[in-house]
Amino acid sequence: MSELLIEPEVYRNKVADFGFEFLSFETRRLNAGEQYSSNTAARELAIVVLGGVCSVTSSRGEWKSFGKRATVFEGMPYTLYLPINTEFTVSTESSCDLAFCYAKAEVEFPAQLVTPEMVLGLEASIDELLERFDMPSDFVIPGVNPVAAALDFARTIVRRAERLAVGDAVPVEGSLVIQYLNRLSDLLWAMARWQEGPAHTLSKDVPGS
Repeated sequence: MSELLIEPEVYRNKVADFGFEFLSFETRRLNAGEQYSSNTAARELAIVVLGGVCSVTSSRGEWKSFGKRATVFEGMPYTLYLPINTEFTVSTESSCDLAFCYAKAEVEFPAQLVTPEMVLGLEASIDELLERFDMPSDFVIPGVNPVAAALDFARTIVRRAERLAVGDAVPVEGSLVIQYLNRLSDLLWAMARWQEGPAHTLSKDVPGS
């Protein structure tokens, strides 16, 4: 059974190989005044603040003093997303524990700091939208109009990302990635039904569905 026990040092300061084609992971502890510089190259990167406060300067922008919580047991995390081909430097005024989650990619997306408030904000947006109309109680067939169809298509992409995150990704304690994708998926579903209005097509009304 000893081979099932994996110490944190296995992932410390190196990109570990988990046998996955696209995913890799490492953790780093920066002491006060230390810096870590690198380039994402052909991988996109999510920097999850496990504990402490850090700052990041990069070729995509600059983010100062984010993180707040002391440990993974004290509050929700901040996560900084950096796209491919990004040079970056992480610095800290006090000790900080970080998780670096890499995924091979080809398309460049804008850098983005994901905060706990953003996840909570999705829930509020869903509730606000559902107050505007009556959500259908039966299964619907998407594609009633172009806007609703585009929202449903976006939702399938988010749901696929959520399934991949649940099934294949290395778990990062305290990460809000899966929760964020889940709530974003629900928001897109609600937005699509709102765009359809009363014109939505229920599957029970379609012969053979």
